[in-house]
Amino acid sequence: MGGTNAHVIVEEAPGAPAPEEPSEGRGYVLALSAKSEEALLALAERYADRCAEAADLADLCYTSQVARTHFEHRLGATARSSEGLVRALREAARGSEAAGVARGRAVERPRIAFLFSGQGAQYWRMGRELDREERVFRAALDRCDAVLRPLLGRPLRSILYDDGGLIDQTAYTQPALVALEWALWELWRAWGVEPDYLAGHSVGEFAAAAAAGVFRLEDCLALVAERGRLMQALPGGLMASVEAEAALVAAMVETRRDTVAIAALNAPRQTVISGSAPEVRQLLEALAADGVRSRILSVSHAFHSSLMAPVLDDIEAAARRLPASPARIPLVLNLTGALSDGSDLADPSYFRRHAREPVQFAGTVEELLRRGVSLFVEIGPHPVLLGLVAECAAGAAVDLVPTLRRGREDLEEIGAGVARLYSQGVNFCWESLHEGKARRRVAAPTYPFQRERHWREPARRPDRTPETRTEEWVYRVEWVEAVRSPASTEPGGRWLIVEDRLGVGRELAGALERGGCAAVRIRPGELDTMVSRLEGLQGADRCRGIVSLAALDAGAAGPDPAGEYDTLVETTTGALHLARVAARLAAPLWLVTSGGAAAWDGVEVSVAQAALWGFGRVLGLEHPETWGGLIDLEPDMPERMADLLREELGASTVEDQVALGVSGRRVARLARAPGLPAAPIPLRSDGVYLITGGLGGLGLASARWLAEQGARRLALCGRRGLPERSGGGAPAEAVRALEALGVDVRVFSADVSDEAAMARILADIEREGSPLCGVVHCAGVAEPSPVAELRRETLEAALRPKAAGSLVLDRLTRGLNLDFFVTSSSIASVLGSARAAHYAAANAAMDSIVRRRRARALPGVSIHWGPWAGAGMATAIAGTREWLATLGVEPLPPAAALDLFGRLAASPDPEPVVVRIDWSRFQPVYEARRRRPLISAFAPASAEAALPTSFSRRLAEVAPGERAALVRGHVAQATARVLGAEPPLDVDRPLRDLGL
Repeated sequence: MGGTNAHVIVEEAPGAPAPEEPSEGRGYVLALSAKSEEALLALAERYADRCAEAADLADLCYTSQVARTHFEHRLGATARSSEGLVRALREAARGSEAAGVARGRAVERPRIAFLFSGQGAQYWRMGRELDREERVFRAALDRCDAVLRPLLGRPLRSILYDDGGLIDQTAYTQPALVALEWALWELWRAWGVEPDYLAGHSVGEFAAAAAAGVFRLEDCLALVAERGRLMQALPGGLMASVEAEAALVAAMVETRRDTVAIAALNAPRQTVISGSAPEVRQLLEALAADGVRSRILSVSHAFHSSLMAPVLDDIEAAARRLPASPARIPLVLNLTGALSDGSDLADPSYFRRHAREPVQFAGTVEELLRRGVSLFVEIGPHPVLLGLVAECAAGAAVDLVPTLRRGREDLEEIGAGVARLYSQGVNFCWESLHEGKARRRVAAPTYPFQRERHWREPARRPDRTPETRTEEWVYRVEWVEAVRSPASTEPGGRWLIVEDRLGVGRELAGALERGGCAAVRIRPGELDTMVSRLEGLQGADRCRGIVSLAALDAGAAGPDPAGEYDTLVETTTGALHLARVAARLAAPLWLVTSGGAAAWDGVEVSVAQAALWGFGRVLGLEHPETWGGLIDLEPDMPERMADLLREELGASTVEDQVALGVSGRRVARLARAPGLPAAPIPLRSDGVYLITGGLGGLGLASARWLAEQGARRLALCGRRGLPERSGGGAPAEAVRALEALGVDVRVFSADVSDEAAMARILADIEREGSPLCGVVHCAGVAEPSPVAELRRETLEAALRPKAAGSLVLDRLTRGLNLDFFVTSSSIASVLGSARAAHYAAANAAMDSIVRRRRARALPGVSIHWGPWAGAGMATAIAGTREWLATLGVEPLPPAAALDLFGRLAASPDPEPVVVRIDWSRFQPVYEARRRRPLISAFAPASAEAALPTSFSRRLAEVAPGERAALVRGHVAQATARVLGAEPPLDVDRPLRDLGL
């Protein structure tokens, strides 16, 4: 309003709603974490001060959970009042043990087992507070009630809460217990806690089987209700727990085996007997005379004894009606104490034996401990099984977490469980814990940095001549013939073959078996079940390697971009799952493709399979210990394909990027580009040039270069568009600068992966009468994530703009007479890059689309850029450019990079690599954990053998048993010197976390 005096009266903002206090019993759950123990204690003190004056305590706890990074040293605190929370935090800050406080260290996520309680743990009104306060729990009970009400003749909640006598009648106890445990299972899952293994005690195994997906919940409840009804009709008996070894009890039972049986082997000195009441009492008296203590159990019947015989046929008949599926989560079974994929439960006779034979709970715990489980969560109304686990563990470091406890408020107990799990490294979906609650983020204490003084000498850079030729920054990947050296041995051992529908996996398995190996063939959907069988095997039985041919099912080009993109997502997601399987089995992974690498001329490119080459190059960097390699098969290979694969798997070679074809064996090598066009590609003043990602750093730099080269019409496409050209911000200023050069700039808001939206943009350009002459595709998203933590949504977020966007642009421009079609790729898809497997896969997919265009005589160049100064993904991700610089990868000056862009836009090579790199600094780090033959042409000459040092002499002089400690101390001191840190270092932390 020029020249006008104007006023705006702004009304006061509405007041914030009064903070909502937690329900009675739940109390507060505070989640604190820090990088060190000292910082954690200081943080606890800060929160104690904040809690003492807080009227918004529930919101403060919520803020601690959702608005803070969760570090390694953790503290979970629970209390029912602000006073209790302050008291607990003050005690913890002094380093003392405090009630309601759990402290731990999240070096890595522990392996978790859920244990489902058996009969005897039930009590009146169990779970009632959860039913009132937790929607997920309530919905799960509703589902169980819909099944059980017609079978039991009364509502489930009347059994649980109304009539105190019903809950101890077996006909009601068993289905009610399974229903409660199912609801607890659903609640923990909703909060983000997923176990690695499941087990149940007696009737608890039914809940475990339903949770594992072996049975539908409805079918499982029907069987349990029938089982309870049948057992209720039997005469009573007696059960007792005897504090003695099973062998001693078995010898005593043998003389009464017709009337007394061993019902459960719960722990090394906890054996349960069951049978006729008079006979059991006589046996207990005889044991007492020998000084053996015992306790009669409060149960209605003599379960797992001969008194169950009259109903065994009926239980087996009822079990025949249950359809079974493979377990989604491995189960450890009652009857055997062994791991199962659920197939045992498909046999109806299992449930006959289940009702009669002893529960092997001690064996179950032993198996879970053997498989590395260190955190046990009891899913049930009272912690009965956790005490048995403690006895079985015999001093092993295990954490025992109950869900509910008799005599304590449900919400208070489960809140303590949340705190305990958090402290041990379990991460939660914190928002789910507050579902239905009006929570908000509030001011909370900041991180208590433990300040240290560091002096760092500036790194000396080698002198560079000012006449550096930019052509020296341009490389390409070549595929060179390489004869395989004879295998030192056959592959040997047990191999896991992930099959394809074409039969290549089947042929490879046959070739391995002919060579004396064991080959296990599975389809991708069966992976988890098979892994649970192979995990933990040692010696000749352990998994020697995993070969996945599943990507071969992706084929080549699909009928439409959407279908091809969906295949790409599923194929890449499958590779991510395989990477995690390889980590669990500690076995190297080979990914096999056909048409995925640029090794063959004249073959149809598979975009989905090409993505695996980008993904695999990063996986090999992050996890060299479980990396086998990438193998591309030439399409229409000869009959010897399976034998060639087998020979490659057994070759004594470090090659991890190999192509096998009719013409022989090829390996990938990085080489300097032979020569570049002397002049940039000419532009047309009457044409339109489309830039996607046009409002980002690379897009705007490209637009400026096009304008300076004579382009007069630019179409810039960005996801958010440019609402106000007259406003501030770099994009608006850059657009105004372009217009000042006389350029007609159109700005479009669209997602490049949206074909309909992009088609409208191209139609708008066409209506204006100027031809579309060139495309520069710069769109991309960067959210760093290591493979171990990569989520599907993060993967898709990277794939969508790069891969789906390129498919859309390719399809829409095939009929146009373009001068160039340039995509901005990354060195990540060639050399790999830490925390960027998803980004590398997206770029590799985009690269393959360009290769396919070239094969169809269409223009296309995908430039693998190194980091740019001031622009690109290396700038978007905090710390990436600095990290790359320490490796010898320097940022490209934008002016020089744009000059190369213009010359490479018409390059005969469809995939030039542009990177400014000091190989003498890069190669030692790049190959620190394994050889990388890809860069062998640039490896510095080997240094002379190191002379003996004082440390090596000391090492030779000490006794062998002392050498490990000496080496550890030496490495720690060297690391401290590099970091400029004061020793001692925390040697349990990953080197990357220490700053290397």
